[in-house]
Amino acid sequence: MKFNDKFNEVLAGWLRTQRDYVVGYDGVSHPIPLKVGRVTGFDDYTYSSGYCETCYFEEQRARIHYETPDGDQLVFHYYGKFAELLEELLDVEVD
Repeated sequence: MKFNDKFNEVLAGWLRTQRDYVVGYDGVSHPIPLKVGRVTGFDDYTYSSGYCETCYFEEQRARIHYETPDGDQLVFHYYGKFAELLEELLDVEVD
């Protein structure tokens, strides 16, 4: 097995422990587990926000592209640098 394939498996396992949040009819945010079939890719990007001089900021984030068991292509945004995500992955149990 190639390292990339094993890494994507570990990343998919980690994603399955994460939650997405949807707002219900009651107006409350409810956590739901992510349905991850397989990871198809990942990348870093720079997020920027604020449109005035004093409130503008940039931060590094990571995007994980994955496919659900039904074949839908989705993206999970990790609110941190990819290096920080790697540190979290070091604690994931693998086969």
